[in-house]
Amino acid sequence: MKGRTHGITGGLIAGATLTANSGINQDTLVIITIGIVGALLPDIDRTNTKITHGITRSESKSSLIQNILKIGILNIAGILLSAYVFKNNYPLILGIYLSLASLTSHRSLTHSLLSLGIVTVLMFLITNNELAAIALGIGYGVHLMEDMLTKAGIAFFYPIGKKIGIPLVTTPFAEYIFLTSVSLICIIKMIEF
Repeated sequence: MKGRTHGITGGLIAGATLTANSGINQDTLVIITIGIVGALLPDIDRTNTKITHGITRSESKSSLIQNILKIGILNIAGILLSAYVFKNNYPLILGIYLSLASLTSHRSLTHSLLSLGIVTVLMFLITNNELAAIALGIGYGVHLMEDMLTKAGIAFFYPIGKKIGIPLVTTPFAEYIFLTSVSLICIIKMIEF
């Protein structure tokens, strides 16, 4: 699926799940934003995606240059966050993990239950905020479920097993219907209080 679909549905599902019956407020927008980031993270294993372009800001078509920039930026961000913001080593560990995961083949490690767990736990250790970690985990998990609905499937139980897929969303029109339906349900759920 497209990054737009992952981001919108990941953010809205996180928002609708974690702020049910409380209405839309400042916390809802933060939760939606964290859900969007979580929903885009699994595609860090590709060079031409919204999350990779957002990190590297490179217009280069070379995957080698993209990967070098991505690894460097993720690790520098991890070092700076570790030293100056959070005063612990977890952002650095997350930066190193995402750097290494970004070099794996598409829809393998980053599209697995293992990666979902690692990223969610590290988010909690970094922020010490359960709600933020859950929002990121929901967004990440939504991405995995959505890619599982395509023909290509995902390596959900990586490193064991093969790719799992239930090809229900196989055309751009089907993706549009999926995106619209999920978005409407989530918005109704968030404003219902």
